[in-house]
Amino acid sequence: MGSSDFDKDSLAVSCLEAELLFCCSPISSDSDRAAQLRALLNEDLDWASLLRIAHRHGVVPLLFWHLSKTSPEGVPTTVLDRLRADFHANNLRNLSLTRELLKLLSMFEAQGISAIPYKGPALAAFTYGNLALRQFIDLDILVRKHDVSRAKDLLVSAGYRPEDQMTHAQEAALLQYKHERLFRHVADGSMVELHWGIIDRQFSFPLDPEHLWGRLDWVPLGSSTVTTLSPEDLHLILCVHGSVHL
Repeated sequence: MGSSDFDKDSLAVSCLEAELLFCCSPISSDSDRAAQLRALLNEDLDWASLLRIAHRHGVVPLLFWHLSKTSPEGVPTTVLDRLRADFHANNLRNLSLTRELLKLLSMFEAQGISAIPYKGPALAAFTYGNLALRQFIDLDILVRKHDVSRAKDLLVSAGYRPEDQMTHAQEAALLQYKHERLFRHVADGSMVELHWGIIDRQFSFPLDPEHLWGRLDWVPLGSSTVTTLSPEDLHLILCVHGSVHL
C-alpha cells in the first residue's frame, strides 16, 4: 500500500467518526437523523479515535446521549460502558459546580455586586436545557471593572486564591490590559475565572462590556433563575472566544 493510499484510508476513517459526531451534535433527533446514525454504526468505525475526538471537542455527553437512546446495540459494550461512566461523572461534576456558582452569585448579590455567569452551567442550561449535556471545568463570572477588587475579596473569603500572586501595581496593570483572572479553591481545586471584559486589549473586538448589562436574558439554573448574556451577545462572544483558543 502506498503512502497516498494510506492517507486516503486514514482520511476516510476520520470522516466517518466526524460525521457520527456531527450527527450527535443536536440535542433532539428526528427519524432521518436516527437512521443516519444507525447507518454509521454499521460502518467500520475507529472507536478509539472517536472517543479521542469526542473528548477533544467536549461532546462526550451528547455522544452518549444519542447512542444510548438511538442504537445502543450498535456500540461495543466496552465503549458504551466507558461513555456511560464519563457521562455520569460529568453530570456529577456539573451539578457540584452549579451549586457552587449559585452560592457565589448569592454572595455577590448580598454585597451589591452585579454578576453575570456565562459559559459553564449557564451556557449548558441556555443551550441544551440540561446541565448533563455539556462539558465544562470551571466557572466564568463577569463583573463590572469597578467591582473587581470587592469580588476578589469575596472569592478569597470563600476559599479561593488567585492563581498568580501580584503586587497592587501588577493588579492595576492586569485590570487595565487583561480581561480575566483565575482563582482556584484551596480545598478541592475548583476554578473560577473572574472577568471584567470579554477579551484582552491587544485583540480587535470593539464590544464595550458595559453595553452587555442592558441586554441581559434569564435562564433557569437548578432551582433558581439567573441572568446571563443575551443570545446575540453570547453568540458573538463565543465566536471570539473560540477564535482566540483556535
